[in-house]
Amino acid sequence: IVHAEASAVKKAENFPASPQVVPLFIMVKEKGQWRVTAFQNTKMESGSTPPAVVAKINAGTLPVTGGGQLYYEVLGEGAPLVLLHAGGMDSKMWDAQFDYLAQQFRVVRYDLRGFGRSSKVEHPFYPVDDLFQLMQHLGIKRATLIGSSMGSGVALNFALEHPEMVEKLVLTSMHGPPRNLPPQAQIAMAKGNPIFENGKPILERLKSVFAPTLLLAGDTDKASVEMAESVVKQIPAARKLVIAKAGHFFNSEQSEIFNRELLTFIKDK
Repeated sequence: IVHAEASAVKKAENFPASPQVVPLFIMVKEKGQWRVTAFQNTKMESGSTPPAVVAKINAGTLPVTGGGQLYYEVLGEGAPLVLLHAGGMDSKMWDAQFDYLAQQFRVVRYDLRGFGRSSKVEHPFYPVDDLFQLMQHLGIKRATLIGSSMGSGVALNFALEHPEMVEKLVLTSMHGPPRNLPPQAQIAMAKGNPIFENGKPILERLKSVFAPTLLLAGDTDKASVEMAESVVKQIPAARKLVIAKAGHFFNSEQSEIFNRELLTFIKDK
């Protein structure tokens, strides 16, 4: 195990006496707790120590139109995935997916404006524009968007406005109009490119979403199940999956099942 704390690197000891491939976990300490940030298999010789590897988490902030800034983290290499969190949460809600997906993909997670480590909201803004600016900043021309609840609404609106930038869509726990957004964002979402009107989905508009789409819902979250059943009928390349014994935040409640289904869909050609 390799631990990385600031510039210090601690190397693991007591490796096997004979050369063999062993798992090497890369970990960072965040707010007093260690967490795995990368994994690789490494061939170790007798008496040797692993190379000094520091986790390659790219964390930063991006100034956005209208004032304020977004906090983001990037980990891994490969096809880009963008994680959009639920209302009342922040990007850490994806802890059970971030490191896991980064073993095979370039994963981006960020705090939407008004949440987490992103700036507070002082002026009207459009979350879809924030996502567009973040992807441009990171040089991402096309990505799979993975949203939860409010984040699913932002991802779906983004797919309607920028279809050329969306590889696939994963929409989890959708209820209705994005909730828990700052008031300024709610106003902008309503005036920008709404998929909801008077609290009801404008289902006809969804027929113009051509990206392969996976709708996920926990079976105890009845509102999400009903929304998934309505939406899946409108998006041409969509399918629905209901997770048993799961609620609204089943990406953490049933993380193993969620991760398996997510990975299967993303890798499906």
